[in-house]
Amino acid sequence: MNDEGEKKQQLEEYINTGRSSLKSDQFQLAIEQFQEAFKLAEELKDEKQAAQHYEKALKIARERGYKREEIVARFGSSDQIQKAVQHYEKALDIAIEREYKQEETKAYLELGDAYILNNQIQKVVQHYEKALKIAIEQEYKREETNAYRGLGDAYKLSNQIQKAVHHYEKALEIATEQGYKREETNACLGLGDAYRLSNQIQKAVQRYEKALEIATEQGYKREETKAYLGLGDAYRLSNQIPTAIQHSEKALKIAIERGYK
Repeated sequence: MNDEGEKKQQLEEYINTGRSSLKSDQFQLAIEQFQEAFKLAEELKDEKQAAQHYEKALKIARERGYKREEIVARFGSSDQIQKAVQHYEKALDIAIEREYKQEETKAYLELGDAYILNNQIQKVVQHYEKALKIAIEQEYKREETNAYRGLGDAYKLSNQIQKAVHHYEKALEIATEQGYKREETNACLGLGDAYRLSNQIQKAVQRYEKALEIATEQGYKREETKAYLGLGDAYRLSNQIPTAIQHSEKALKIAIERGYK
């Protein structure tokens, strides 16, 4: 088998392993496999397939509640982000042309996700707002939830805490009504962060505790880790140092067990 043939076979193995890892909830392994597939597809100069695998890995990371800093560390080279943006823009053009409203909504969300990696907050807000508008009109509840949460993230990053709280509350309301447990957990975490940043420690603790409760029940280990970390920070800010240490140690234990960096 020639070198190109071997690379294509390896690419297929990465894709299959990524898919099977995703089905068995091994999300970190799935991300790693799709990232390897992305790199190999680039070597094979298959830009379309490369973008698709990058998109899969990025989507898993965002859906599983990875922090922006973690996503930037994994996906943040400017070339990769630009290629992702180009791919999403093509998907958006096709969706608009063919009037596929749900795909159009998802493309706007994905563009918002990509732009947040570069801290381009104005573009982030513009794309999430467009996604939100269509989601409300078409009653796409999950996309509406994700648009509100994305806007919450954007406003939190730009230190517009009141706006962040408003959008996280909207995301939480819909997620709770619809039974979207992971989205509910992440909305609570976002609210915890926003309240902590505005020094509303009691409210922050309440939201982190709620996130922790759901994450523990549902087995969302990354969100559980983040909730413990948030509680550790909140208790530290209120000078409850032993309690802060206790929660930080629990976060560390899960992170080590799960291989979270």
